[in-house]
Amino acid sequence: SLVATTGQSFSNLLPANAMIAALTLVDVARFAADVPGVGWVNGLLVFVAAQLAGHCWSAGLVDRRLAGGFVAAGVGVLGTLSTFGPYPPSLVATTGQSFSNLLPANAMIAALTLVQTGLAVLAAPALRRWARGRRWAAVATINLLAMTLFAWHMTALVVFLGALHVVGIEPGTEATGTWLLARPIWIVGPGLVLIALVATFARFERRPQPR
Repeated sequence: SLVATTGQSFSNLLPANAMIAALTLVDVARFAADVPGVGWVNGLLVFVAAQLAGHCWSAGLVDRRLAGGFVAAGVGVLGTLSTFGPYPPSLVATTGQSFSNLLPANAMIAALTLVQTGLAVLAAPALRRWARGRRWAAVATINLLAMTLFAWHMTALVVFLGALHVVGIEPGTEATGTWLLARPIWIVGPGLVLIALVATFARFERRPQPR
């Protein structure tokens, strides 16, 4: 119905729609029918759906109107599933949850993909205007390090957490005012470790490739 109301061709978006239908059925089998282990199928389907969303955008199948529909639908699904369904509201692993929406991934993460894709499409024109000249050069330079950043960012976090644990400092598990004020520390600290890791390992990503 979302595709029909935005005037997009259902056939053009059929692979993405089929993937969303499939991962929804997997979650129904997991939570309603209690089929053992079936949820791990969505560990593949959800992220393939996310990749398909990107391909649909790059192929010009997602215009601004459809992108707005993605955001509205995604937010609606997130709110509905976390309020009335078995899904916890946090989209990452958090202390106190009965299970993680990410392990294995489920319909909540698929809905988040809709929101993020829609926001990216809506923001793209303004970002393209902003990212010109030296700004684009900086963006392009960082993109040359994309795989190194991805491969080592969790290591940086673990190293930072481990170092603070040794001296008796813990990140805390309750969303108090002190917890919120301390968030910059938990961003800047791992960021500094990540800079050191990137400086060490980026040369492997950027080395010349043989013909």
